[in-house]
Amino acid sequence: MTNSATKFQRKHLRKVLKSIAKNDASTKEVVLNGLPFSEESIASLTSSLVTNTHVRILYLHNCGITPRGAHLLAYALRKNSTIEHLWLNGNSIGSAGAEALANALRENTSLKTLGLGDNDIGNHGGKRINESLKYNKIITDVFLEGNRMSDRIVDEICRRCDRTQEEQDDCLYSSQDKTFTCGSSSNSFDPLEDLDASTVMSSITSSYTKKMLESIEEESEEEDDDDHSEDSSTVFDQDISCIIASHIRDGKKKKHDRLSKLRLSLGRMMFRSR
Repeated sequence: MTNSATKFQRKHLRKVLKSIAKNDASTKEVVLNGLPFSEESIASLTSSLVTNTHVRILYLHNCGITPRGAHLLAYALRKNSTIEHLWLNGNSIGSAGAEALANALRENTSLKTLGLGDNDIGNHGGKRINESLKYNKIITDVFLEGNRMSDRIVDEICRRCDRTQEEQDDCLYSSQDKTFTCGSSSNSFDPLEDLDASTVMSSITSSYTKKMLESIEEESEEEDDDDHSEDSSTVFDQDISCIIASHIRDGKKKKHDRLSKLRLSLGRMMFRSR
């Protein structure tokens, strides 16, 4: 890839992220396939999606997204209620990233399609996704081609998605009593505790952020090991909010630095004019 092509891609990425952050009503389908996503870009996308109410479809194929990036996107899914289709094929989120996304599906109420093909996801990640579908009655398609999980787990996930689709098809609106009825009752779930605004906006040092990022490692597990049930995404929620806060703080600092330079230049100009 040439430098000019990379420069153009980064410019395009910044433009799209800015549009999402502004909650532009015309930005409903976002295609960012193959763009060079850094950890800063993922943090920016996450913080924007938390409050965005217009993006419906998000394509992030082959963007080099790691388990760290998947944890950030999972945080966004827990807060966002408008994204219906999320495509992450061809990344490297692994089982740890898949588990974070799976836990987000327990709370998300809008996502219908999740593309996770070719992401090096093992059986552990597949099991977590399968378990999350016990609680999520909205999502109808999870694409898992090209991962390391067994066919049995993939088939079970597909069956759960099929049942969800059938249940949605069985939902009827009664014109007589004006009540909404559905073929199955919803499962109760105690959602993870939300982070308050002061936590999200708290200030942290860049060294702590780097240390936290390095702590998220790929988890692997054999198919017959069913004892691992720890919810990893809850462990990182507060740290993820700190990443977002750090990103916001850095943006404000850059703006402050630019204003300081402008004031200095104006001062010099006035001094020379005397």
